[in-house]
Amino acid sequence: MILYIIFNNLIVFGLNKYYDIELTCRIASLVNALISTVGSILFLANLISYTSFNEVVKYNVVYITTDIYLYIEQLIDTKDIKEMMVHHICFLIGSFISHINPVFYAYGIMSEGSTIFLNTRWFAINNYYFTNIDLHTQLLWITFLVFRIINMTHLGFLMYNSDCYHYILLVLPFITLNYIWFYYLTLRTFTSIKKIIK
Repeated sequence: MILYIIFNNLIVFGLNKYYDIELTCRIASLVNALISTVGSILFLANLISYTSFNEVVKYNVVYITTDIYLYIEQLIDTKDIKEMMVHHICFLIGSFISHINPVFYAYGIMSEGSTIFLNTRWFAINNYYFTNIDLHTQLLWITFLVFRIINMTHLGFLMYNSDCYHYILLVLPFITLNYIWFYYLTLRTFTSIKKIIK
């Protein structure tokens, strides 16, 4: 766990000597999204053990607590602080009870697959590494639909129909946020597509 803390802090605060903290936080978010998505898919496909997946959970906890700290200390943009606190706290609680049913947590953090393109879109908007904003908006829309709408709705269904049905209370706020965010993302995406067609 110490290595995860050092690694994540190196990205967020170490790179901050050379880059803006918003950028370093986006890089840390991208790393977490990649680890979470790949780790959860490998676990769900039975390609890694629970012990290996638990390392993914630990890294996720380190990332979440660092991000909560950044929001509370207002070191990053806080316009969406309420939504992100709900999102982070639900996942933090989920991580601490993930041993009860690690499959549920794996489905939950697989939702980070859309965060990959959320970050690449941010990079494109801010002229870091990428330039095609419309492409990254469309990729975000597709991955958001797959990982946050379909996947998380499926998780809610699995939880509701299990012995751990009461844990759906952790997922419902996140599912609700996802549907709201998807509505706004859809408006933005189709505006982008109309622009391309004209």
